Parts: sequence; structure tokens; C-alpha cells
Amino acid sequence: MKSIARDIFIAHFIVLLLASSIRAQEPKPPEIAPAPPSAATPAAAPAYEINGSAKSGKTPLPGVSVTAANTLTGKKYSEATNSEGKFALSGMTRG
Repeated sequence: MKSIARDIFIAHFIVLLLASSIRAQEPKPPEIAPAPPSAATPAAAPAYEINGSAKSGKTPLPGVSVTAANTLTGKKYSEATNSEGKFALSGMTRG
């Protein structure tokens, strides 16, 4: 009798274990088309750019990582200097 009770308990345990790992698929969220631009939509914020060069004395420093951070949003912009030590960070917003 103990063997049958134990087998039933183990079977229930396995069923519960398997049932907890099976999940239904979540429905795909509906795709929302972007709203067409209208006269009431404010103009896009202007993009800013930082240009410069990294040098040690008069020697250009290629491959140097230059990073600027927007203090309002926390977004960081990063670029490596080219073979002449020059860099350009573009597409930044004010902040």
C-alpha cells in the first residue's frame, strides 16, 4: 500500500513540476503605425556636434576613445580618433 501511495505522490509531483514549467505563449502586441506629421507636432530638436583632435604635444593620437555625456538624459556618445587624431561626435541633443 505504501508503494502505491508513494508512486501516486511522485506522479503528482512530476505533473506539478512539469505544469509549472509550461507557459502559454503571450499574445503579440499590436503594431502601431507612426502618426503622420502634422502642423501641431513640434519641430525636432536640433542636433549638435563636437569636433576636435587628440594630440600629445604636436603628435596626433590615433585610436583614442572620446566620450561625451548628456547630463540631462545620461546618454553617452563615444567615438575613437582616426589616424590623424581627429574625432567628430554628432547627433547629440542639448544637455
